[in-house]
Amino acid sequence: MTAEALDVTLERRGPWTVLALAGALDFTTVGSLARRLDEVLAGAADRAPPPRLALRLADLAFCDSSGVNAIINVHKRLVAVGGRLVLVAPSRPVTRLLDITGLARCLTVTDTLPDGPPPGSRPEDEGG
Repeated sequence: MTAEALDVTLERRGPWTVLALAGALDFTTVGSLARRLDEVLAGAADRAPPPRLALRLADLAFCDSSGVNAIINVHKRLVAVGGRLVLVAPSRPVTRLLDITGLARCLTVTDTLPDGPPPGSRPEDEGG
């Protein structure tokens, strides 16, 4: 049995750092997300304005309790430095998980980025 990989890509969208997750976020892959989050949030307490992080979850096929824990931890880290986390366009299985766990009521879950274009759109597409 082979574990499904987690692909994490980063893009900047105005004031937002967007991490797009694809594949499976579970106990075998959560370490790679944690390392990427550490890179993104390094020095966050010293930044002005505070960091804004969006996790784009449209292509996340699976998430277990390890993934839920990682999302909760990054939320806590951002709140501690005055930052903001949004979960953007979660896939159907992830939406169900967020509902079951109650995280959908505690975190910002949206179809698009606040204050900006939808993640995944190209900057050259915005101007016509």
